[in-house]
Amino acid sequence: MSIAIPSYNDSLLTTRRSEAMNELLKLQMTQEGYRLENSSYASSDDITLPSSDYYTYSVGNIGASSYTLTATAKSSQTSDTGCTTLTLDQSANKTPSDCWE
Repeated sequence: MSIAIPSYNDSLLTTRRSEAMNELLKLQMTQEGYRLENSSYASSDDITLPSSDYYTYSVGNIGASSYTLTATAKSSQTSDTGCTTLTLDQSANKTPSDCWE
């Protein structure tokens, strides 16, 4: 039992992180679609950000040619050591890279 519970908890953290990554990738597609029709990328006021019990989503570094999407862990997901803040930008740079593997 002492081995099973930590393993289960790690699996939950990994699954929730994967869900956050998928949301960031969806937001990336939303940003690219928005940019096709506008002179810059969207701010958080221009698009609908996902709602989650485990992550807070935000858009930053917004300009005509740049944006950064961020998923910040909250609640029990803050135990996901080293992967509590996930980012994705207009060039598909993903940080921290170890968490995206």
